[in-house]
Amino acid sequence: MRYCGESCAATLAFSFALVFGLPTLATGVPSLDERAALTASQAVVGTVPQDFTLLDRREKPVRLSDYRGKPLLVSFIYTGCFSICPTQTRTLH
Repeated sequence: MRYCGESCAATLAFSFALVFGLPTLATGVPSLDERAALTASQAVVGTVPQDFTLLDRREKPVRLSDYRGKPLLVSFIYTGCFSICPTQTRTLH
């Protein structure tokens, strides 16, 4: 796995905004409290997340602990997204 730096961080931030922002706009539900979200995200900086297993794009199990000590970017992209998602994921290899 390669480290991709600030461009990946920006893509990840945009992805989160897309995932959490657009459904809110579509449903008319009040938006997320930005201060609470920032406080919650900063509270976990430097902590070790619990181990979990996901499937990669080839359906192979991948454990978070397999990457312990290495830079890792996990991107949760909705697979049914046909508009902006392909553009975002094109550089995430």
